[in-house]
Amino acid sequence: MNKLKIYIDDNLELMGVLSHLSTYDKRFRDCVCPGEPGCGNILYKKAVEFFSPWKNHRAVDVFDTITACTEWFGYDAPVKLFLSPQMRSGDYSEEFDAELRERCEKPEHLAEMVEAARAFRTESSFASFMKENKTTYDAIVSDVAGLIGDTDYIAILEEYLGLSKPGYNLALAPLLIGNYGIRFGEGDRVETFAVVTPVMDDKLYFGDRGHIAGMFIHEFLHSFINGLTDRYMKQNPDRHYNVEVTATMIRQAYPRTAIIINESVIRAITHRLETTFFGKEHAERALSLDKKRGFVYVDGIVRKLDTYEKNRSECPDIGDYYHEIMAEFEKLEKE
Repeated sequence: MNKLKIYIDDNLELMGVLSHLSTYDKRFRDCVCPGEPGCGNILYKKAVEFFSPWKNHRAVDVFDTITACTEWFGYDAPVKLFLSPQMRSGDYSEEFDAELRERCEKPEHLAEMVEAARAFRTESSFASFMKENKTTYDAIVSDVAGLIGDTDYIAILEEYLGLSKPGYNLALAPLLIGNYGIRFGEGDRVETFAVVTPVMDDKLYFGDRGHIAGMFIHEFLHSFINGLTDRYMKQNPDRHYNVEVTATMIRQAYPRTAIIINESVIRAITHRLETTFFGKEHAERALSLDKKRGFVYVDGIVRKLDTYEKNRSECPDIGDYYHEIMAEFEKLEKE
């Protein structure tokens, strides 16, 4: 049974609209793609035209306020808020996710954002925009589903990790920038999201089969690997990791040791899975690109994973072997 759901999440499109109407879009582009004009794809242009009368709405001001510190409540944080159960239901009587509360300068802004965003949705006739562009959105989902085809990438991922989740949501987000792995809950109640955006700023193109599969596998891996890294570091607070937080990493929104470890492990696992999916040549090209972007620790982790693959009888899941992967960071020199 394929557990992958491919869809357009209208709350992420709503976030995209608020991003464009506020100062966040430019601030975020200056962080992730400085110097690029950000002319936008056809949906972007339609959204600008449709929603420009609403640029002074309270939701735009609240969005600017909550994302004022782009480095802290930017990148994946607003994406997680707009995917949150509170944003979906409008009921924020239950406490927000702990990570959102930690990263938001004033946690009360979370409920304000939900209330204002839902008011914007009604008052701006957001549903009409989505309905007017339904054919375009449906075509995006159909094209990506066609690229993925019948291959059950999720089953292969779960077999490799020896771990599973109840379901996997691949949310295609034409109005956003960047790609994100988001998780809510624990155990049987966990919700896992891979948010994937177009590869070109001015076209509704999400990449070829190799790109889209590699991207959602990478983002889904965050729901497994981030927790394993956090648990290990909490259980071993006195360990020192030979991981350099370089300016290159900071520019790519990886400003802390744990984040760099997560990204390195995820890229190494993605490399191993891409070798299975698409062959060694494709995987080596992707790995070479990762190293050019500054992920100098990946090669050592790939070698560790080779040992893991050969000893699955002793390590039924990646968690059983994670201490070996983390030990590698304690002694690893840049390659």
